Order: sequence, then structure tokens, then C-alpha cells
Amino acid sequence: ILVREMLYWPFTLWGLVEVARRGPFDLIHCNEITALLPALVAKRLFRVPLIVHVRSLQRQSSSGVVSIFLQRVLRERVDFVIAIDDAVRRTLPVDVSVEIIHNGITAPRDILRRASATPFRVGIIGVLHRDKGVYELIDAARILKDRAVNVKIVVVGENLRRLRGVFGWLLRKLDFARDVRGELEAKVAAYGLADIVEFTGFIDDVSAIYGRIDAVCFPSRLDAPGRPVFEAALYGLPAIVAMRNPTTDVVLHKRTGICIDEPTPTAIADAIEMLAANLGLSRKMGEEARGFALPRFASQVSAEKTLAVYRRVCKSNT
Repeated sequence: ILVREMLYWPFTLWGLVEVARRGPFDLIHCNEITALLPALVAKRLFRVPLIVHVRSLQRQSSSGVVSIFLQRVLRERVDFVIAIDDAVRRTLPVDVSVEIIHNGITAPRDILRRASATPFRVGIIGVLHRDKGVYELIDAARILKDRAVNVKIVVVGENLRRLRGVFGWLLRKLDFARDVRGELEAKVAAYGLADIVEFTGFIDDVSAIYGRIDAVCFPSRLDAPGRPVFEAALYGLPAIVAMRNPTTDVVLHKRTGICIDEPTPTAIADAIEMLAANLGLSRKMGEEARGFALPRFASQVSAEKTLAVYRRVCKSNT
């Protein structure tokens, strides 16, 4: 990744110089803190305020050189900071003023419900990555099968990149990439779970998936929620989320979903079994999740809040 970024750097500078000629501009919106360095260059070129949108959890320890640098930049060089949720906010310095604006998601007008309540269908949605708890979910499916729980696990997504040819072999050997789907399918075959686990591959429009499932599972090792959790809520579905200290803007435990401390197969299986055994409670959680999510995650709400920040920053700079 470091080599890639170094190769990109000259082209990034050239691009910024080209953009500067198309000005003037009123402000810069850096859409993730990982783009902070080019954003600082842009601020120097354009001479306008800089907004930094932080979408990822930051390192908790402030003793590292990079962490110290980032915190200093946020304090001294950035005009406004936006965080996508409380989980991200609590990893940022407490003395930096931050406004939380959740990622905007288009809310569906109509909620599609499955005609049949059995089997209880749980979906995991997104790029297949080992840190998202996909391996643990397959192990949980094995536990649920042993317990004779009538469930179906729907895995929606593909590997981060195609791993074909010599380049793919080299990436795997250097442990820069894994054939996660291939490994998951091997697990399913070894455990005899072909009738329980379904792989859909990549789907352009995931909205149809939410009408086919009863709950979303996001057992990430990163101690944070993902976009499918918020999407599930807008579609009236409860979510199972792995967070040690869950923030109240994501999942209300046993009200809009279930929070587990660690993404262990047993904890995941217990949560799924609880929802599958209490369909009325599961539906009630989904309904409350939608009511909870609409004023927070709907695209219109996020857009209005972001525009308000733009106006406030521009006004303070005049």
C-alpha cells in the first residue's frame, strides 16, 4: 500500500495543480482522513477552508508518530471535522470539535416482507474480508445445524480483488490477499452446510436482498458497525453487531438488534438462535430499528446537515 501511494503521489500533485486552475473555490471537503496529505496541499494551493470527513476508526493510542501528526493537523490545520458515527468520534481527540453526520442512505418507501417465516434467513453483505467475521459466521452456521435451528445464511459479496494468474498467486503467498470466498466454500463443503449457506456473489442492487432476509449479521473484528447495519435498519430489519461498547446511534441492544462483545462462533450462533426462536420480537426490533434510523441515516437528512456545515464554514471564513 505504501509503494502504491508513493507512485500515486506525483499524479495527485499534478491533478491538484490542474484543478487549482479551474477555481476559485469556497472550501475543500476531504472525504476521508487517509487523504489528509493531498488535502493539505490543496488547502495551500486553493487558500480556502478545509473540512475533513473521518469515516474510519482511528488508532486509540496517541503515542505513535503518525497518530501525533494526525491529531496535530486536525487541531491546527483543519477548519472543521465530520465523523460518520459515535464509534468513529470516540477515536478522535476529545479537544477537537467534531460534528457527527451519518452516512446518507436512500430509505425505501415500501418494506418488503418475506411470505414465509421459515427458515429464518440471516444475511451478511459486503466485500468478503477475514476481519468482517465471515469465517466465524460459517462456524456459527455449523453450531446452529448441530442445534437443529432452522436457519439459512445468505453470503452476499465477493473477494476484494480477483486473484488469478501469477499476480494473484504472489499476493496470496505474501499474505497480501486471500481467496476468502474459496476458503468459505471449502468450509461449507467440509461441514456439510450446502443446504444452509448460500453464496450470491456480487449484487449490483442489494435492496432486493433485504426483502429476502430476516436479519443482518455484521460480526466484524473491527469493533464497529458497517453500512449494511444502517441499511438493514432502514429496511426494517434487526442487526447482529459485534461491539464491546456499542454506541447508542448504531444499535440499541435487544431493541433494534443484538450486540455481542466478541465475534465468536458461539456468540453469533446464540444471537441468531434468539432471533429465530422469537419471530415476533425480531419483527418488533426491525420496526423500531427503522423508526430509529430514518431521522439519522436517510440521505435527505445527511445532505441537509452537510450543507449546513458548508454554509457555516464559508460564513466563518468571510
